[in-house]
Amino acid sequence: MWLPTPAVFVVAQVYGASFDWGVVAAGYLGVVYVYALFCAIGILTSTLSESPVMSMLLAIVIEIILFFLMLLPSYWQSPTAKEIASHFSIYQILGDSLAKGIVDTSHLVFFASAVALLLFAATRSLEVRRWR
Repeated sequence: MWLPTPAVFVVAQVYGASFDWGVVAAGYLGVVYVYALFCAIGILTSTLSESPVMSMLLAIVIEIILFFLMLLPSYWQSPTAKEIASHFSIYQILGDSLAKGIVDTSHLVFFASAVALLLFAATRSLEVRRWR
């Protein structure tokens, strides 16, 4: 689904538009990392449930909770809590750095470690199920 979208930029550039390709590439990188995180959540929930429908619902609930947790820092009064929460806010990471073309390695490490942790938990869940 995302494969033909770069063609839009190329066609627009042919007709005279100019793009900062670094910002475009960073935006795509951010989408890939968020997609990987959401897929890892889905894989973990599918190992925790026998039913595909229940695992889908569980993954959706976790992702909705994750979304609303990222909106909470704007309502908090403590600057320390806001600072800590801003480091874990997926949408703030996307909006503040990757959408502006800034690829910060700490954000990439955050996404990579979150995906690795979720996949590790999924592997352990499968091993526990196998030994039952």
